[in-house]
Amino acid sequence: TITFTDSTTFVFTVTNGTDGTDGANGADGKKLEMQINAETNMWEYRYEGDAEWISTGVKATGEKGADGKTPQLKIGEDNYWYVSYDEGATWTSLGVKATGSNGTDGADGITPQLRINNDTKYWEVSYDNGASWNSLGVKATGEGSGSGVDGVTPKLRINAETNMWEVSYDNGSTWTSLGVKATGDKGADGANGTNGTDGRDGTNGITPKIRINSSTKEWEVSYDDGSTWTSMGVKAIPEQDENGNWVYETSDMGASSGSMDSKQYTTVVVVSCVASLLTIAVAVCVMLIVAKDKRRTQKILKAIMQEKEEK
Repeated sequence: TITFTDSTTFVFTVTNGTDGTDGANGADGKKLEMQINAETNMWEYRYEGDAEWISTGVKATGEKGADGKTPQLKIGEDNYWYVSYDEGATWTSLGVKATGSNGTDGADGITPQLRINNDTKYWEVSYDNGASWNSLGVKATGEGSGSGVDGVTPKLRINAETNMWEVSYDNGSTWTSLGVKATGDKGADGANGTNGTDGRDGTNGITPKIRINSSTKEWEVSYDDGSTWTSMGVKAIPEQDENGNWVYETSDMGASSGSMDSKQYTTVVVVSCVASLLTIAVAVCVMLIVAKDKRRTQKILKAIMQEKEEK
C-alpha cells in the first residue's frame, strides 16, 4: 500500500517474475604490469598489450633521511640517569637511579674460638664467644701405645733390570718400585755436523844439505838449512894401516872395522854415498807427499774420528 500526501492510498501486488536469459560472456581480463620510471622514480602500470604506461603518482623509494645521532647518557644531580637525543641540548630523565641507597650496617663479626674437649680429645669450635661448641671431628692427640719404635730411614736404589727407582722401608729387606725411571731413554741420533774448514797449506820443504865433519870425518846431514847437523854414521875419509890398506869404520856399528884395497874402498864409498843419497831422497819425497796431501789426510782423519764417535 502506498499513501500519498493527500492521504489517498494505492494498493498493488508484487509477484515474482521469471528468470531472465543469461547475458553474453565478458571479454578476458588483461595482465597488470608494473614498473619504476627511472627518471621520475614513480611506479607506473599498464595492462598487457597496452603501449602506454600510466603513472600511479607514488614514489618507488623515499627521500634520503637525515643522519642518526648517537644518544648520550649522564647521571643527574638527583642521582638519576638522563638521556639526550640532540647532542646534549636537552636531557630527559629515564627514571632509573644510578646508584642504590646505602644498606643498613651489618652486625659485627665474631672471631671463632677453638678448644680441645677434655673428655673426647677432639677439636671443637665456637662462633658465639663460647656459648656453644661444635666438634670438628678431628682428634687433637693421637692414640697412646706406650714407647714408640725408632723410625727406619728409607733407602733408595736403581733396579738394574727395570732401570726404575725403588725404595725400602725395612732396611733393604723388601723393595718397592716408585714407577720412576732412573735414566731417560736414549735420545735420537743428532744430525751430522758440518764439515770443518780446510787446513792451511804447509810451508815449503827445505832441501837437505850434506857435509863431511872435519873432526870425525863422517858424513853429516842438515834439514834446517845448516842450523843443525846430524851424523849419518858413515866415514867419508878412511884411514890406512901400516901395510897401506884402507881401514873403514862406521860409528853406529861400534868397533866393526877391517882393511881393504883401493878398489874395495872405492866400492864402499860409492855404495855409502848412494845409500845416503837414497835415504835423503826418500825423506824429501815423504815430506813433499805429506805437504801435498795434508788436506786429504786431515779429511781422512776427521772421517775416522767421526765414525768412531758414531760407534
